Amino acid sequence: MKEKVYSIKKNGRDNYLVLVPQEVPLYEMDLLNKKTLKGNLPMEIALQGGRTEFWYRLTGSVSVRTMLEMRKFGENELLEFMKSLYLFSLELEQNLLNPLGILIDFDTVFYKDEKTFLFCYNPTADKELKVDLLEMTEELLTLIDYKNQKMVKLLYHIYECLSQENPDYEKLQYPPEEEEELTFFEKELRKPEIINEYQEESPEETEKNRKDMLGFLGEAKDKAVKKGRETMASFKKKAIKK
Repeated sequence: MKEKVYSIKKNGRDNYLVLVPQEVPLYEMDLLNKKTLKGNLPMEIALQGGRTEFWYRLTGSVSVRTMLEMRKFGENELLEFMKSLYLFSLELEQNLLNPLGILIDFDTVFYKDEKTFLFCYNPTADKELKVDLLEMTEELLTLIDYKNQKMVKLLYHIYECLSQENPDYEKLQYPPEEEEELTFFEKELRKPEIINEYQEESPEETEKNRKDMLGFLGEAKDKAVKKGRETMASFKKKAIKK
């Protein structure tokens, strides 16, 4: 079980996720005090008992955990989450902050106004993004409805990408490319030897030859089917005579 580095507290009418980062560099503290980062939950920095605390306001947002319980986290939300995460990591890099500080699990990523995901940033965290994302993906694979083939395919696509030594996080924003369902003839026409034979031709000649080849392959297939049926019929006659 992942160790919690935060607590949930109530202050007045609002709920907050509270982080207590250790030894935040002065540059980061100054920047976080003055600038609102796109993709970051609304945050206030407070001093409590001589220690620095980051208070992230949760009012008006729901966690991914809650979305899962409400069955409102499907493939569209998953892609939007990946997009938001990628953009937030770029925002941190552009401000010389460490993307490894993004807290990623079902309880620390939030959805607001049914349009965007928001994150919490811990300046002193240093865990690889792909480690937390892999854990999140693995848990999702145990929770999803396997009748939703799009979600299943997307999760395996994400898992495969994250399993690479250097994942392409930008790629995770998009669904896997749909594999073309090719007919027997189309597969034949895409063979290298056929493509090479016609590669010097004009587009018109190529199209004509493709149609001719398609007709040829169709005739060949019909003949093969007919021959097979004739052979099977012959075997049956011989078997009956015996």
